Amino acid sequence: MIAVGHGGTIKAAIGLALGGQPEKGLAFDIDNCSVTRLDHIASKSVSVWRLPMVNQQPWIADASHRAMHQPAGPEVVTTKLA
Repeated sequence: MIAVGHGGTIKAAIGLALGGQPEKGLAFDIDNCSVTRLDHIASKSVSVWRLPMVNQQPWIADASHRAMHQPAGPEVVTTKLA
């Protein structure tokens, strides 16, 4: 799901992902038009949240900002075509 929201709502979601306490999200700055990703991983035995990116600004990324071009997690696999 992709959602567009106010910075305060995004902070509350981050706080809930960090242990169910919305006030924990107040420690984060959320810039206008930035990208925050929250992954919810659930199965019969586990339910966890992952925060692979908070407040990313992809429009400023270039080759010198390699950290902004990294895969978000192990589910992203790159392959070379022959």
